[in-house]
Amino acid sequence: MIFGLIVLVFVSGENIFEGQEIRKEIAMGEIQKFIISSTSLYADSKYEIRISYLGTQGCSMKILWDCGPSQTRRLLDTEKLVFSTDNEGKIIEGCESFKVQAMRNSRSLNQEYAEKTIYYNIKLDQYDNLLQVPRSIIPFIIGVVVALIFSGIIYKAFMHIHYGAKAKRT
Repeated sequence: MIFGLIVLVFVSGENIFEGQEIRKEIAMGEIQKFIISSTSLYADSKYEIRISYLGTQGCSMKILWDCGPSQTRRLLDTEKLVFSTDNEGKIIEGCESFKVQAMRNSRSLNQEYAEKTIYYNIKLDQYDNLLQVPRSIIPFIIGVVVALIFSGIIYKAFMHIHYGAKAKRT
C-alpha cells in the first residue's frame, strides 16, 4: 500500500507530514494559521487534523477553517477537524487554510497556570477507507484484536483443564 505525502505548510515555513505529530506552543488568545498543500492530498480520501493538549492548562482549543464554518469534534482535550477530498484531490468541506485558536476556560487550577504558554500537539492523518479510522490507530486495533483472541484461547484452555480435572474426579 502506498502512503501519500501530506504537507501542512505553516506560515512560519515549518512543515508537518502525514502521520507526523509535532509539538507547538501558543499564547492565550493567539491565533495560528496553517495552510494545507492540496497538491499532496489523495483524491476521494478522508483526512483528520487533530490537536491535543492538557486540560489542566486552563484553556480550550479550536480548529477553524479560514473560509467559513467548521464542524469539529471534541473529545475531552482533543479537537478534530475531519475533511474529505474530491476526485481531483481538492478539499470539499473547507478551504486550504485553517487556524488554531486558544481560549481561556474555567477549568484552570489557578491563575498562574492560566497565564502560561499553552503547549499542544498537532497531527494530520489519512483515514483508512475500509475501517474509517485514522491510519495511525490501526496498529492499536490489531493489538486489541490479537489480545482478545489470545485471552480467549487462554480462557478456553483454562476451562478445559479445570472442568476436565473435575470430570476425572467424579
